[in-house]
Amino acid sequence: MLGAAAPTPLTAGAPDPSPEFINQRRTPLLDEMKLKARINGEKVHDVGYRVFLLDLALELGIERFAAYNRIDGGLEVVSVMAEGDDDQIAALRELVASKRPKDARVSDVAIEEYDGRIVSTTDFMHIIQVQQLNKGIPAILRIQTTQEKMLEKQCMMLDKQDQMLDKQDQMLDKQETTISILKNIKEDTSEIGVIKKEVSAARYEARREREEIISTLKSGSLEEKYEELSREIAEIKAAIAEIKGNG
Repeated sequence: MLGAAAPTPLTAGAPDPSPEFINQRRTPLLDEMKLKARINGEKVHDVGYRVFLLDLALELGIERFAAYNRIDGGLEVVSVMAEGDDDQIAALRELVASKRPKDARVSDVAIEEYDGRIVSTTDFMHIIQVQQLNKGIPAILRIQTTQEKMLEKQCMMLDKQDQMLDKQDQMLDKQETTISILKNIKEDTSEIGVIKKEVSAARYEARREREEIISTLKSGSLEEKYEELSREIAEIKAAIAEIKGNG
């Protein structure tokens, strides 16, 4: 952009912009006021403290601001540097002392003298963005790995489901075969019923003829029946002899 001052490049190989780096030269703006605050506590890292402070600086219109996480004697420390006019720095100083993120546990806030250079608020925003991206990339990779494992498990579950469906189809086929067999048995049973009825009718007819024969025998003399049977037998023998003779 025309008219905009180019940001000072980072020193090659520097691991992290720090107070040691930004303290390379003094600002020529004598009417600007600087602030350095040291926020100590049991939990001031990984609670969004630096972004929280950056938001305060942006609301106040502070053009130079930076905040860095440090460890000092086992305690977590957030070092805050800002440069602006008197009203901006006074307001930020009050907010740093009274405001904090929800999950932060602060033991004390110390104000220190500072006369070094402070990066622009815009540059610090870029630094925060890059750091957040660096933190997010491993998380994204873990999520991708987790998703791949979940997809593998899902594929295995789908394979098992297909196997279960195949078994279910086989069971349905067996069920249809069983139903067909039962239908045939039922039809056979119906035929058996008809045969039973025919046998019963034949038995009844045989019983009736037997009773008629007995009744007939009782009604006449045995000699008459014997003579009648003898004649019938003689006639049958004669017919058989005649058939043989013709043959």
